[in-house]
Amino acid sequence: MNAYQKSQELGLTGTDAEIVAVLQTLGACDLDRQDAATWMRERGLWVVLPEGHAGTLYELYSTTDNPQIKAGLGEWYASTLGGQAGAIRATWPDVAQRIAAIAALIAVAIPDGERLREEFYALVGGQPYATLTVEKFAAERAEAETPKVDPEWTDTAVLLSVNLSPQSQSVMLRVTRCAVVDGRVVNGPAVATVATAKAASDPRLSALLAEIKKLTEDLRNG
Repeated sequence: MNAYQKSQELGLTGTDAEIVAVLQTLGACDLDRQDAATWMRERGLWVVLPEGHAGTLYELYSTTDNPQIKAGLGEWYASTLGGQAGAIRATWPDVAQRIAAIAALIAVAIPDGERLREEFYALVGGQPYATLTVEKFAAERAEAETPKVDPEWTDTAVLLSVNLSPQSQSVMLRVTRCAVVDGRVVNGPAVATVATAKAASDPRLSALLAEIKKLTEDLRNG
């Protein structure tokens, strides 16, 4: 599914730039809350111990004077270790934007933050539209809005063999359906057939055989 189709599926509105900004934050899939909590424990980011909390993100939350980081990490804790969410909805536009904002803050606030941000997005299958540009989105929209014109198909026949014997005059033809699409000749799907017919029972082939006989005689006579 391209970016424009995804925007239609999600019902996104706004300018192309606004829609692209939202699409860039989406993950490919959602992440189970417990899997997110396990990842944080394994990386030593936020761990709940019998004696209290520990970890890099917890220390940042406890010591920061930045209200954005405080609010972002508070929401992250509530959604994961706090158990207030069943899953991290990385495919939902509003949630994905909040996740992206939190991840961006963490990426510059703690050592190795950028690597951890990339590692988190790997858990949600990556960001399929992370490199999307406004120009590419506009091109996809224009293509989708361009009326589709059904090609006009034409049957063409290629002569394969001719039997001119008096006992069994027959012609073998290959009939192919083709059309011109964007200046190119293309064959239709599953339309190539091989047809045989006896000239005696088909007046259309009688005329063809007469022409072939005449051409053959002309060639023989030089």
